[in-house]
Amino acid sequence: RRQAQTLPLRERLPLLEMVIAGLEWSVSVEDQKFAEWLIPVARKYNVRVESGIALLLSSRPDEALTAFQEALALEPQMKAAKLGVVEALYDAGRIEESLATLQPMLADGGADEWALASCMCLTMGANEDALAFYETALQHGIPGSQVSYRKERFTELATVFEPEP
Repeated sequence: RRQAQTLPLRERLPLLEMVIAGLEWSVSVEDQKFAEWLIPVARKYNVRVESGIALLLSSRPDEALTAFQEALALEPQMKAAKLGVVEALYDAGRIEESLATLQPMLADGGADEWALASCMCLTMGANEDALAFYETALQHGIPGSQVSYRKERFTELATVFEPEP
């Protein structure tokens, strides 16, 4: 998946389809004793988060939402899955629902949470709020620096607020 992220969308999709198929296979064998030994991240919730990310990158937000929700059903406090739900809702065009899901996370949120809120505000035309959230994100760090697949989204966001030199 990480290799696919570096490719243009047209080249990325076939590789992501292979990733998704592999993750689906790992879900199918996750109850077998050898799975965690053979596939170190073959814990049910990790596989579903990875699948959700690959589906997001494949522009399949509804399927990604299902994968993230399945991960949360198995591990309710998993931050990656919670943020995945937010992103899947956002990418599916369910902006208000996405923002409502994100809001409780902002109190303890880092750069990515605040940057996602900024993206949503921009989409809703709340540009002043978007700028305030973006500035708050930068106070917490560099958006996307902890989770590589978000870098593309946040690079686009930065171009809105940071003029080119």
